[in-house]
Amino acid sequence: MRILRNHAIKTIKTIFLSLSFFLILQNVSFAGIAVEPTIIEMVLESEGSNAGVYTIRNEGDAGVSIKVEIEDWLALKTGVAGIPLSDWLKVEPMEFDLGPKEEKQVNYTVNIPKDYNKEVVAMVFFGTTEKYEGDYSITSRIGASIYAVRTGNINLDCSIKNMEIRRQEMKDEAGNVTGIPTIFNFDIENTGNVHLRPTGNLIISQADNTTYDIDVPRDFAIYPGLDVWYAVRWDKMDIAPGKYRGDLKLNYGNMYNITKIIEKSFEFEVKKDGTVALIKQ
Repeated sequence: MRILRNHAIKTIKTIFLSLSFFLILQNVSFAGIAVEPTIIEMVLESEGSNAGVYTIRNEGDAGVSIKVEIEDWLALKTGVAGIPLSDWLKVEPMEFDLGPKEEKQVNYTVNIPKDYNKEVVAMVFFGTTEKYEGDYSITSRIGASIYAVRTGNINLDCSIKNMEIRRQEMKDEAGNVTGIPTIFNFDIENTGNVHLRPTGNLIISQADNTTYDIDVPRDFAIYPGLDVWYAVRWDKMDIAPGKYRGDLKLNYGNMYNITKIIEKSFEFEVKKDGTVALIKQ
């Protein structure tokens, strides 16, 4: 088994109110929990069970009760349900208590049935519920995603459907313009059977052969059958008017240790008023 990437501790608090209307609460201290890792991406080399642990930490000053809930994330994102979660994923324990600043390890086991040849995806939520005056409570949840697929079942394919370019004003808290970066948006469609996170570079070239290398970092997952707009930001503010060339090169198989390259070249113009427009794509 290879675990492709584990993200660092990250606390995300999603608040659900049990009231049917929105309340603005003042002087309320929410319980905070942290989970590590928040993303698990597994390539299974063989059949059988593959196990690991989540580390859950109570960052608050009071004890909390934690309830684990597992949701079919692939069905939510794509509208197509996979095999039942209970057929491939087990998390134990599903309920437990944590004292102030205490941490606990929660076990997970992945076991994809041998006759299933697709990727499995779930979101494991760790939540606490606090009651307040009146008839309402507040639930704070942090979600940790988990992906798994067998090596022989990976089918990688994607395309760039479209692109856009614009300049966007950046402002500080006082409303003053601090810069106007150029934003390149690429509509990337996943036509394979596993989620993708393309990474690579965008090279911008001027007529005098001056080049700028812009990193395209790991971003949101692109699920099978769906497309996502990836934004690439060029932070050079003093762009001289004229024509430019862009060459995008992405590897969308790197997270599976497979080289799969997709490329796109285009031309754009920076006008005298600072606006930009695509000439050719």
